Amino acid sequence: MSDGFGFQRLAAVCSAVRTRVAATALACALTLGGVLVLVLSVLPAAAREGRGSAVPLVLAVLLWAGVAAVVWLGRRAWRSLRPREVAEEVDSAAGLGAGDLRAALEFEASGRVAASGLAALHRIRVSKALGQVAPRMLLPVTAPGWSRRARRSGLAVAVTLLVLSGAWMLRPQPTFSAALALGAPWRTAFPAPLPPLGLEGAAGVPRGEPATVTISAAGRDR
Repeated sequence: MSDGFGFQRLAAVCSAVRTRVAATALACALTLGGVLVLVLSVLPAAAREGRGSAVPLVLAVLLWAGVAAVVWLGRRAWRSLRPREVAEEVDSAAGLGAGDLRAALEFEASGRVAASGLAALHRIRVSKALGQVAPRMLLPVTAPGWSRRARRSGLAVAVTLLVLSGAWMLRPQPTFSAALALGAPWRTAFPAPLPPLGLEGAAGVPRGEPATVTISAAGRDR
């Protein structure tokens, strides 16, 4: 067992927990998007597709805000899972004194101090203590907490996707329309001007005679 084995084990544990953080964040974002598509799909067609309807835009803003919040919280949690940030919890789990791990990490960051005999002995002692603890016990509070969050968020996204798949099979047009409107909400909120009405007919028809007139109203349904 090398002198740095314990620190390598701690780094691997922190990396595994950060993976759960990323999975949780992704699942939350997907769940939010799926729920909003379902909500928009059950609203009247005019709310989804009507010219000037702001409903898709409002829901899209909610989605963007939710994703931004998830990303911010995920980055914050990611940064808090560095060995130096979890040192207090690891000290307790490994039976070390308060500040032992942080001191060993700071000794490593300082080349001159790390080269001294006392600093090297301290790092060896801390590494040995970390190596004697099972990986799952190095973060006895943080790791199980993120495991639970990852499982719950995974279950939530699975249920959401299942319901969304059922809605797609039972009501394909409203579901597809809702997904399209949520993906490009500006098309309904700020629609392009409609082309002018068209009127075509034969010229020079005598009064009282029948005539065929064609009226075109592109983009209009009434």
